[in-house]
Amino acid sequence: MTVFYAYIHNINDDNTTRVLMVFANRETADEWWRAILTIPNVASAYQRISPQFYVHDTRCNVLEFFTNDRFRPISEAFRGRLFLTLLHDRGGREFPIIPPLSITDHVSGNWFFIRSVSKPSLYWHYASGGIVASDTKRTQFQIKGRTLQDGTIMIKDDLITLTVAERRNVDVNRSGNLVVPGVAREFRFGDFARGAFAVDAGDDAIAYDPVSLRNMRWELVD
Repeated sequence: MTVFYAYIHNINDDNTTRVLMVFANRETADEWWRAILTIPNVASAYQRISPQFYVHDTRCNVLEFFTNDRFRPISEAFRGRLFLTLLHDRGGREFPIIPPLSITDHVSGNWFFIRSVSKPSLYWHYASGGIVASDTKRTQFQIKGRTLQDGTIMIKDDLITLTVAERRNVDVNRSGNLVVPGVAREFRFGDFARGAFAVDAGDDAIAYDPVSLRNMRWELVD
């Protein structure tokens, strides 16, 4: 996984305190945002416009993230995974252009396709009461954080549920295969990236295998 960049802009003017944030990866960026929201007097000074663009009120300056006591409850968890660079003011003219990325925002309550990271043509598809891997068909799944309000950014430790059309829940049968309909089985959002879902070699069924973690990694796409 590569480093992840985001701009943060001063909400009070268009000239000063514009900052480049460099995260160890995209997951760290989402975790940082969720951490910001846990401190009410900090959260009120920040807005997330998109995965790579934020605004801040400089009375709660992001440049003080590792030095100001108001950030202390969360800052140490990001030391070594985030650094901040003050950019030129508007008159400076030089401005770094961060790499353009096609990003799916991991918003609780949204609908996503699920595809293989190593083989992007391979998608999850709902067929005949189960979930299979397919090169030709794909199904959208609604992914919701179990205890999250819709619209919240999901991170790896969040408990989630999956549904397909008509609110049919995804469950796991005794063989470990994903089945529909069923009870709303809980997974971790991080299960997609950490290799907890396998493809059965016999019938291409998607199986839940949170122990070996030697399976395909999956990603969400719009």
